[in-house]
Parts: sequence; structure tokens; C-alpha cells
Amino acid sequence: MDTKRLADLKRTANLRDRARLNTLSTSHAGAWLSAVQNLKFGLAMSRHEFTTSLRLRLGIPVFPSHPKAQRCLCGKVSDKYGDHVLGCGHGSLRVKRHDALTDIIYNALLVDNRGSLKEQRCHFDDSSRPGDVYHPDFLTGRSAYFDMTVRNSFQPLYVTKAATATGVAAHRGEVEKDSK
Repeated sequence: MDTKRLADLKRTANLRDRARLNTLSTSHAGAWLSAVQNLKFGLAMSRHEFTTSLRLRLGIPVFPSHPKAQRCLCGKVSDKYGDHVLGCGHGSLRVKRHDALTDIIYNALLVDNRGSLKEQRCHFDDSSRPGDVYHPDFLTGRSAYFDMTVRNSFQPLYVTKAATATGVAAHRGEVEKDSK
């Protein structure tokens, strides 16, 4: 999409759609659309997952709007776009997304048979929290810890800032991970 058309869309969009358009404007936000599915690494989407992902990307409601809307485990009514469900810490969806991402990275690193491990304590001190995936010889003999986070630009904490800037939720996640 050209810059002028995107600016026109943002100018007339509501808060949520401005946040969505900014999120879609970040580098590689659409890379999943051209990714080759790979069952060996767990990189495959079902038809339902793909359709839901497209609905989220296009700003089309995920859930029907009706008086008997589904309630989240936290007690709040799920919105028709699925924003609450994606970011709520009370349900298991955020944890499942985190664990799936961790499994993908772990399985990809297992290919080289160098001893990748899950949930290993960092060697810096005994109180450090574990990285999700540890690789003892990632680059040029140096070890690496991969620590995943799952964020959603439409969480109440981020949506207002995400409507005016790109990468807000990702940046906040990075800052919080670095401070642990």
C-alpha cells in the first residue's frame, strides 16, 4: 500500500483501526502470508487459524455480535474482534501462543544437534529466571538464550500509543524482558 493511501486510511480510522494499521506497517508484519508451511517445525496453520488470522489482519470481526456473547475466564464479555481474548492473562490462549512459539524456536534449533534446551536458568546468577530456549553454541561458539513474549497491540495498555506509533507492544515487551 502506498504511503498516501495509508495516511488517508489512518486519518479517517477509529483508534483501534489506527493501531491495527500501525501494527501492520511494522517490518515483516505480513511475512507469515508468504511463509512456506513446514510440518516438521510445527509451522502450519489450519484453515480455521488462517481465516481467523486474516480476519484479525483485515479488521473483520472474529466473533459474532449477539446478546449472548461469550465470556472470557476473567468474566469480561469477549469483543467481536477478539482483542480481549488475545491479550487477557486469565485465559490459557496467551500461554498457549507463548508455548507454541517456544516449541517452534526449540525445534528449529534441534536440527543442528548441539544440545538446545528448554527453560534453562541463565548462567549469570542463581536467581536469574530461565530463558525459554538455550542454545550452547549458537554463533561462533557463543551461547544464546531465547526468551519469548506474547503481546497484542490492542490490549488496553497499548492501544492508544499503538494508534500513533509502530511497534509499541513489541518494544514494551523487549524492555520488560531486558529488565528481568
